[in-house]
Amino acid sequence: MTLSRRRAVALRRFTSFASFAAFAAVVVGGLSLLGPVRPAHADDQSRAVAACRTSVATQVDGIDARSLGIDRIGGGGRRYKVWLATGATAGEEARRFYCVANRGGTVEEITALNADGTPGQAVVAAR
Repeated sequence: MTLSRRRAVALRRFTSFASFAAFAAVVVGGLSLLGPVRPAHADDQSRAVAACRTSVATQVDGIDARSLGIDRIGGGGRRYKVWLATGATAGEEARRFYCVANRGGTVEEITALNADGTPGQAVVAAR
């Protein structure tokens, strides 16, 4: 049985639409299985900076968390890289620290930096 030209075109269009709908359903289903992807927000960054300040202050003698200024912030995906510095006093240079914290505020790494910015002494991070 041969199809008329109109029916053949209509059947091709229906098949094309059905295959597109099936593809879209597979994509949406696959994305829903991955779960919600939560973007990084400013409150995550604030939480990471506060955790770094607190961890450095508790692990290094003579430093108050309020005296640590933010030198630089990097990252922003799953982890934040935070560079902190104390103000220079009359007899001392500014002390600088590098800290890695995740979005939840858990500190993974703290490193004391030398005056030239090279890594100095690794400080044990609070997990």
